[in-house]
Amino acid sequence: MESKEILISVDEQEKRVAILEENKLEEFFLERTAIQHLAGNIYKGKVAQIVKGMEAAFVDIGLAKNGFLYVQELLPETLRPDEYALEIEDGVVEPVTAPEPKVSEERVRIENLLTKGQEVLVQVVKEPFGTKGCRLTSHISLPGRFLVLMPYSQNIGISKKVTNEKERARLKQLLKDIGLPKEMGCIVRTQAVGMGKNEFKRELKYLLRLWQTIQSKSNKSKAPALIHEEYDIVLRIARDIFSEDAKSLIIDTKDDYKRVMSFIKALAPQLRNRIILHKDKMHLFEKFDVERQIDQIYDQKISLKKGGYIVIERTEALVSIDVNSGSFVNRGRLEETAFLTNLEAAKEIARQAMLKDLAGIIVIDFIDMQKNSHQKKYCRF
Repeated sequence: MESKEILISVDEQEKRVAILEENKLEEFFLERTAIQHLAGNIYKGKVAQIVKGMEAAFVDIGLAKNGFLYVQELLPETLRPDEYALEIEDGVVEPVTAPEPKVSEERVRIENLLTKGQEVLVQVVKEPFGTKGCRLTSHISLPGRFLVLMPYSQNIGISKKVTNEKERARLKQLLKDIGLPKEMGCIVRTQAVGMGKNEFKRELKYLLRLWQTIQSKSNKSKAPALIHEEYDIVLRIARDIFSEDAKSLIIDTKDDYKRVMSFIKALAPQLRNRIILHKDKMHLFEKFDVERQIDQIYDQKISLKKGGYIVIERTEALVSIDVNSGSFVNRGRLEETAFLTNLEAAKEIARQAMLKDLAGIIVIDFIDMQKNSHQKKYCRF
């Protein structure tokens, strides 16, 4: 069902994205142009220092602070012991390090893999924080809409979010059929569910061409140098969220409209006719009543359609959410009022958790219900 609409508004200071379901704001993203975003960038770096005690190296990638490269993010697959396993998820491959690595005489030392002054191709996996520089990896990954290409790995994986075993088997077979180079690995993303061979072939061709461009630029560049810059929020939304279930993607700047059209033409040409340039004099977010809904993200009290409301309070330790029936009374039937208010509140709390980015311990105080039938139905919901 095509009920999703994606709105992208761009100005000199910021880029904003609103995702609507039936004209209701479900997700909101903001990226300020003055803030440099590094995650996903690929650099040709130079080893500045080997830290033997930490099994890590500082790598100069041309920024104010050197990046940090752990040994487990450098080891090739054939040398990686169990404590340096890889977590295959729906996106960039994340290394998983055991809290207490096993002590072994055969353990590979970082000083045997790198030397000071050596050039190395790395990718940023975590932004710099405080006095710390970027966290780096040599396990390069290039995400597309359906696939994540891993040029230096032979791992083949399916996103954990794809739980249907028949579909997992079908997707894995597709990877074998599309001609993935033997020396490379690939992860199938959640959005690939239901996709066919042609979509996979088109995307693999795009990712391989991108990797060739990166290799060529790396060979010609002297470290430290930026080799590949991750897409801004406009193209990331077009790549990761804009799909068959979207009714339209509306953009209010001509340059970004052209960029997205060119990008989608290469990855998903069947979606081009759903990309619209907003030409109306009224601001895009005003026309779709998004500004008002964005302002409400910061409200503690959120009203429900039937007259009830929820109150969200954040503390250092947890998030508390209180559900109230308010002015909603179902003909004096308090039990029915409680049940219907709780159901409506549960849906709204899930929406608010996305919009407000609620995390950690969340305590919800729903209205008490006495009937077993209501309690059971509520649990199933």
